[in-house]
Amino acid sequence: LSQQVKKFSQNKNKWTDKALSEAIYLTYIGSDDYLNYAKNNPNPSHDQKQAFVDQVITSIEAAIKAVHEAGGRKFAFQNLPPLGCLPMVKQETGNYKDCVKLPSEMAAMHNKNLLKLIEKLAQDLESFQFSFYDFFSSIQNRVLEPYTYIFGTGPLKGTGCAANNVCVNPNGYVFFDGKYLTQKANFQVADLMWNANPQVIEPNNLRELLVFPLDIPFIYNVKSLDQVGKAGSFVI
Repeated sequence: LSQQVKKFSQNKNKWTDKALSEAIYLTYIGSDDYLNYAKNNPNPSHDQKQAFVDQVITSIEAAIKAVHEAGGRKFAFQNLPPLGCLPMVKQETGNYKDCVKLPSEMAAMHNKNLLKLIEKLAQDLESFQFSFYDFFSSIQNRVLEPYTYIFGTGPLKGTGCAANNVCVNPNGYVFFDGKYLTQKANFQVADLMWNANPQVIEPNNLRELLVFPLDIPFIYNVKSLDQVGKAGSFVI
């Protein structure tokens, strides 16, 4: 992440100040951090988990502040999915039915702290505007109730494919391999981020954020997302 921000800062002169301020900067990062942590620390204490989450959030905070200092004003955030529901994670445990608790718990803790960070940045940084998309619930719903969202199901729930093999018919599933969403699932996610109501993305969807004026106060209310990604909100 720090390298991406460094490259952006080095190249920011390619754009006008107006373009920098009107662009939307989408941040989605952290999955591999928590997957690797859970694999290497199978029984961490609450304090150990919180310390690692704080470390990740601190890195994200530094990156967002650097982009803001370079002229960014509109930020979109996609929180983490229930990582224990990824097919590759289920397969590693040999339990294809249930989501794995620790990775999803780490993602939930991250999402709670990420939302707190965004609310703080909105108060502290000049003209900071944002959208916060509940990716966690979107993926969890599609994994646990695939037929509701026009997906098939299989031994890993939401995908019938092994973690190391792509699906023969990817459009029938949420995941096309052990980790990544199919094009069909990504289209659903993109539509939610662009058009959805405040139950899914707050305080504005991306379509609204794109046209929101920079010269008037940005009013935000993330009340309906207060429970998003909190530890205990996921299903195992």
